[in-house]
Amino acid sequence: MLIRNYELEQKQFFLKKNKEFLKWYSELLKDNYKSFLNLEEMQILQNKIANWYLIKEPDRKYSTDLKEHLFKDIIDISEYMNLQQLRYRLSDNELSVLDCEYRYKDSYIGNNDIDYLSPKIIINNNIDGLIDYLCPINSKSGIVDNFGIKLDKEYKYFENTLVDNLYEELNKYNNLNIKLGEIKKIIDTHNLDVKVRNELFETVKLRLLSLGNINSSEHRTRSFINDVNEYYSTNIKIENDKKKILK
Repeated sequence: MLIRNYELEQKQFFLKKNKEFLKWYSELLKDNYKSFLNLEEMQILQNKIANWYLIKEPDRKYSTDLKEHLFKDIIDISEYMNLQQLRYRLSDNELSVLDCEYRYKDSYIGNNDIDYLSPKIIINNNIDGLIDYLCPINSKSGIVDNFGIKLDKEYKYFENTLVDNLYEELNKYNNLNIKLGEIKKIIDTHNLDVKVRNELFETVKLRLLSLGNINSSEHRTRSFINDVNEYYSTNIKIENDKKKILK
């Protein structure tokens, strides 16, 4: 018979009780990482997401209890409760945590009205001296388009290029004394945002696994995982944590 490991559940999905998460997250904050939400607000966001799927996939939907004939006329609203509808009900800063747009390291207010970032690229060589280039980065996609820069004796153009790839390409020209610090900070901040978002999704998954009866909890957890993996191109999985929660 499968039973729930309630002690493990609480330590995992309540952020303030998850020692592993707290240790990792506190290290980020010590390194001056700035989030759009504090820990309490992140817990509220986790609650909102979990509660959405609890309503979308109720226990009765998967029950075989004979008494459930009383609810035979219930209307299935799950097809309307898609991820986009959930997003409509979240705050700007909650959406910023989930969307992980590219941003400056010290920016922790939503970038919803900022279409492009313009970090400096500085080249200092013996031929042209000190030259500054402003590199236009689409904050939503991280794409650099129509950007030209003089390298050695020729210009190099970048079109429809992810900023991570642009950084790797320009970093090859270390003989030109190129300063890419501002771009590197934007990339690093984006990567940390993605890790924080994905860790939050992991705690939502554990919470959904722990609520309701065993059959329905797995169905709703898979519904959540399928939605976020498709929308955010994440790779959340259920198998290992299912074994932890149900023993």
